[in-house]
Amino acid sequence: MKPIKYLALLAILVLTSGCVNAQEGGERGKILFYEIGSSADYGSSTGYSEFADQLKKRGYNIAALVGGEITGEKLQYYDVLIIPNMNASLTPDEMATVLSFVIRDGKGVFITVGSPSATNQLTILFGIRVDSSGKLIDVENQLIGDDSKYHFAITRFSDDPTIRTIRQGINQLGFYGGSGLYLTGNAKFAAAASRSTYSTTGTFPLGSIPPVVAASRLGDGSIFVGSDPDMFKNENIERYDNMRFATNVIEWLEPTCCIPENKTPNDMVRELTIEKNRLNRENEILDAEKTMLQEPVNALDDQIGKLDEGVDTCHGAMQYNYVAIGAICASIIIFGICVLLAAIIYSSRKK
Repeated sequence: MKPIKYLALLAILVLTSGCVNAQEGGERGKILFYEIGSSADYGSSTGYSEFADQLKKRGYNIAALVGGEITGEKLQYYDVLIIPNMNASLTPDEMATVLSFVIRDGKGVFITVGSPSATNQLTILFGIRVDSSGKLIDVENQLIGDDSKYHFAITRFSDDPTIRTIRQGINQLGFYGGSGLYLTGNAKFAAAASRSTYSTTGTFPLGSIPPVVAASRLGDGSIFVGSDPDMFKNENIERYDNMRFATNVIEWLEPTCCIPENKTPNDMVRELTIEKNRLNRENEILDAEKTMLQEPVNALDDQIGKLDEGVDTCHGAMQYNYVAIGAICASIIIFGICVLLAAIIYSSRKK
């Protein structure tokens, strides 16, 4: 089957498989705010109310979980779960529910860090771990009119194509206190501090460029982790590009099966073709980089081979020297014995 025909069929299947754009009336996905414990101060009607209002304007349906545990029954109607200022550990059952929500159901989770240890219990499963030993400091990029060394501007963003939605239209973020993030596996940094940023305990030294925002895909779903819960609070979210960044993240977290109603199969074919060509170009670049990297590896292999030959030569020479020295020593001993015998014979005849 030709690629274009395959893409057309794929687009039609997607459009007719039941994964439709959000509900009637222009609504998009459904978002659930976790507002239990310390997260309540950052809820959809409290500290994150402006964020929630902006999402409503964009067509999202907003709800809040204000009591009880996170269960599959409660999450089944939502596309994105927001856990702001995560300060309390989830129970094992809640952890399993959130993992299933992401991996099996293909949904998204948006987390801002409150307690590193409580957050890590969940996020480490996605390759993201919050530094629990200290906060980040940057005295060279402090925010205008703000004397705090813990508050600084973020201008370094990822160019990774898989998370390009997150950084679209973003030039600068205001950061109001948080820790660096350690990333492994599929986790990618979305935003990072500068070379002048370091942690209070030295876990991230000067020049380490610590990530402060990360994203990861696992199974069919995605997770976002921001180490600063205050960058999206009412008093800060309209500063710099923080609001645009937050809404970009929600758009990225939405299940990929949500297709806008105004798109036709031809639109889908065109977009999929463009994406296919982009991936092919990236693959060609990676192949070229692999070839370039292979050349110094081959050169090093040659040098190692020559060094091995040199070592073998040295071993041979040393063995030859040992044999030569042994022969000389034997000759000296025999000569000494001969001299001794001659002296004895000479002495006997003299008597």
